[in-house]
Amino acid sequence: MYRKLVIIAAILSLGSISTHSRSEEVGQNKMSGALTTLAREQADRGQFKEAESSYRKALSIDPLDISALNGLIALYRQQGMTSKVQLTIAQLTPAQRSALGASLKHIEASMLQDQADLRLAKGEVNRAIKYLEQAIQVDADDPWLHLKLAKLYVRQNDPASGLAIFDELLARHPNDPDSLYALAQFQSDLGDSSNARKTFNRIEASQRSHDMLMLQQRLTISNLAQDAKSLMQSGRKDDAIEMLSDAEATSSGNEDFTLAVALAWAEIGDIKHSRTLFDRVKVDHTPPSVNWHLRYASFLAMIDSDQELREELETISGIQNLSPAERASLAELQESAAIRMAEKQTSAGNTVLAHQTLAPFLKQKPDQENLLLADAHAYRAERHWQDAMDIYARTLKLDKLNKEARSGLIEMLTASGERAKALQQLDEWAADSAANEVYVGLPISSMYSDLGEYDRAKKLIDSLIAAHPEATYVLYDAWKMAQREGQLDHEIDYLKKLVVAEPYVRPGATRDAVSTQNGSQQKPALAYENIGIDEFGSPDKIQRDWKEKKLAALIDRRSDWLSSAIESRSRKGTPGMSQYNSLEIPLEYKTPWHKNDELFFRTDLVRLSSGTVATTNDRFGSLLLCQPTCASTMLRQTEQGMSFTAGYQRGDLSADIGFTPLNFPVSNTVGAIRQKGDLGEYGYSLEASRRAVTGSLLSFAGTKDPNTGRVWGGVVATGGRFGLSLDKGETFGFWSSFGWHNLTGLNVQSNQRIQIMAGEQWRVVNEENRVFSLGLTGMYLHHSQNAGEYTFGHGGYYSPRNYRSLSLPITYAERWPRFSYMLRGSVSASNTQMQDAQFFPTDSSMQAQATALAPLNFTTPIYTGGTSQGKGFSIKAAWEYQFEPKLFAGGLLSIDRSDFYAPNRALIYLRYSFDHPGAQPVFMPPEPMEPSSQF
Repeated sequence: MYRKLVIIAAILSLGSISTHSRSEEVGQNKMSGALTTLAREQADRGQFKEAESSYRKALSIDPLDISALNGLIALYRQQGMTSKVQLTIAQLTPAQRSALGASLKHIEASMLQDQADLRLAKGEVNRAIKYLEQAIQVDADDPWLHLKLAKLYVRQNDPASGLAIFDELLARHPNDPDSLYALAQFQSDLGDSSNARKTFNRIEASQRSHDMLMLQQRLTISNLAQDAKSLMQSGRKDDAIEMLSDAEATSSGNEDFTLAVALAWAEIGDIKHSRTLFDRVKVDHTPPSVNWHLRYASFLAMIDSDQELREELETISGIQNLSPAERASLAELQESAAIRMAEKQTSAGNTVLAHQTLAPFLKQKPDQENLLLADAHAYRAERHWQDAMDIYARTLKLDKLNKEARSGLIEMLTASGERAKALQQLDEWAADSAANEVYVGLPISSMYSDLGEYDRAKKLIDSLIAAHPEATYVLYDAWKMAQREGQLDHEIDYLKKLVVAEPYVRPGATRDAVSTQNGSQQKPALAYENIGIDEFGSPDKIQRDWKEKKLAALIDRRSDWLSSAIESRSRKGTPGMSQYNSLEIPLEYKTPWHKNDELFFRTDLVRLSSGTVATTNDRFGSLLLCQPTCASTMLRQTEQGMSFTAGYQRGDLSADIGFTPLNFPVSNTVGAIRQKGDLGEYGYSLEASRRAVTGSLLSFAGTKDPNTGRVWGGVVATGGRFGLSLDKGETFGFWSSFGWHNLTGLNVQSNQRIQIMAGEQWRVVNEENRVFSLGLTGMYLHHSQNAGEYTFGHGGYYSPRNYRSLSLPITYAERWPRFSYMLRGSVSASNTQMQDAQFFPTDSSMQAQATALAPLNFTTPIYTGGTSQGKGFSIKAAWEYQFEPKLFAGGLLSIDRSDFYAPNRALIYLRYSFDHPGAQPVFMPPEPMEPSSQF
């Protein structure tokens, strides 16, 4: 063929065609056409110079030969000769320009596209966008040019601009099928399947090509899984199942649609039924099609069945004559499987295997960003910061707005101690990107916070709120920032907006929580009733999501509350000494203060009694020294008084200060400051305190010695406590605490106490309104001195040298709309070691006198220590009831029983809100009001 074309062209060039005018014109056309055909053949063979010569000879014969003109320009473009293309276009005659017509626009626009492609290859996305914008000015009606530019806008996190250029195109050509098809593809790429399907439906059925119909099928499939998943996430499981069941019933005979339904079943978690459908299609279409194998591989990837997936991918690889689209799908599955496997290997610490898994894919696609990022993750796990940074920097050259690469580079710079460079990168990211877009601004704001640049983070969040006042992710981050700063009013404001933006849908509901009118969603104005306050007695009140629960708690914190209780404690023992009876009546007023703080003021009426000391009791005060003629006054041990306390709270910081009852023989200043927070995934609490020791009348109130009239007792524990926990309210939780305190009192021997506790909780039933848990608690207690007796100088509190115990608590709690209760029981075993102690450790003369009297009264003034083991049990019940919207009441009853310890406790309490009905339901478990002595 090639030789024939050469011969024909040579003959024609010699003029061996008829010279008749009409014949001459026909001959010239044939001669030009033959030369153009020859030029194409030469170009295909890579003979570019010869092809250029043939095209120019054809144009010398017929300057208006459009095929020759287009061919010559295409030849220059093929060789990257941009200047020659521009020169050729510049030299076109008016007649040639007229003959080329619309194709000239396409040529000029294509040249600009070539420039854009060159810039993209260098990672210069912004310059590529400029060239494409110029191309659209030249050829404003090319839908594919619009699609290419719109995709670049998305890479710059500006999808709105992409949609805007399609709006302009469709304003001129509202029914153009190619323009509608391109827009539908763009919307599909954005994940907006619903609008993509609406756009596609505007194309006339008679104008839909095969490719268009394939897009329609993909959109239908995409919407099916997406809609089912959305229904599940909103708690509408029955609706999701009904929708997929209907789709399955209508998919009979359509393999692709049936496979789509199968994947949708897997999407909502019904793996068994999904596999059944795949098996059914496999049986009905034996052998299974390539499409079946590809969809089944997607299913296996979805359920993380790695071994089956590897086998399936090997099967597909062995199939002959795969189409280009099928090969592309296979390659995509293989690549995603390799990335997922590498991530798992990295998580398991097998980073060498992760690199090996990714290596062959990186060799084929060295600039594939997902592969590069997975490789960087492995280097990060190895703490090879520089290698990870090199990969992140390389990824940013491909796409400088890649969020994961940018954030990864900043994190690696921070980890390497290069904070200034990390901040510089973050500033560049904010400057180069559309930081007022939600998905760009939020990670930037978060990283500013991580670097301690809170002012910059807040400024960015404020601008995002202004630009996107209803965006849930922005509202969430704004709430978190307000929470960190302890701004309660701002927390409440943002949470209210979050509740409106994401209305609560009750589990099992079949309708959206927001009403619809004329097809559009109407968002309700948020008032207190929207968080259940006016739904008094409704089950919905205790089934709210986390936003409304948190909001209710904050609203209650910004309300005025009056609380009171009556608590009675009793313990049998030696009259006047270890016997103990108390009645405490606290009254508390809590109120907001300023915008973010809370104050409380309380007073406690306290009455204590331990019975009457027998005059013959030589182990109380200094009665040992006056036997047998001790006076009978001051033997009744009864005290009463009133304590005062004021407290402050701001977020996780709280403090209080007060006095133990002022009428007591010994009154002490007490108080504490506490801070809670997070250490990574752990929660911590830190407290410095000075608290009353309330183990007995002597330790709490102090008393007078019947013999000498001297006052002693009134013990306080001054020190600190640190707690660490790992408990997110899930099945298992762990906690621990360490405390050290110095115990002092009036005329009481000083003592040091160390207390270590730890425990775990297993929530066998862990529901919103019902919990059943098993626990294990261990405790170690150490005192430097035995100061637990009742002679002068002792403190009357339990003070073993070493005490170890292990207990097994069992708890059940349940809540209804207006009532909650909790039952707890535990068994315990303990080992106690007591040390010897003098009768009068703070007064050497008394101790000497007691020693001198020992031969006469046969009492050695030494408390003898020893070791003992014990076991016991405890039972506790608590309840709370909401009598009316503003009034809550509750109670508690507990008993403890062991070999030498048998206290009882009973309490009832009231809580009343002055401002509005209680936003929160009854607590679960109930939270009784504690007297100040139990702080």
